[in-house]
Amino acid sequence: MCRICGEGRDTIEHMLHDCKGSKEREESVTEILNEDGRGVESMKEVEKTRSQSVTDTLVATDWYLGDISLQKDILFMLQRSQKYMCVYVGSFGILSYEFFLGVIKMSYSILAMLKS
Repeated sequence: MCRICGEGRDTIEHMLHDCKGSKEREESVTEILNEDGRGVESMKEVEKTRSQSVTDTLVATDWYLGDISLQKDILFMLQRSQKYMCVYVGSFGILSYEFFLGVIKMSYSILAMLKS
């Protein structure tokens, strides 16, 4: 049983994708974005929150009971999640999945309009 939400299996996959606790944290991240109007400072806070979410999820598992290869991989993930990385795109802000998706959608819309 998951130690975060009390449901499901206590696995990394559950905690990263299906756990209610991680979904609640993701909803709070969305609220931060909506309140601040997606400013650069709020995006930095979101990335810090996401990194902390990964760290909390990894620490909550019994990763130390796995084989050595798994332990090394998770230790690397723990170390990497302590630092957040931001890639700035000029005056547009921070490059993120949402930003990339918006650019692709806009590009496709313009292409479709030009073809018609």
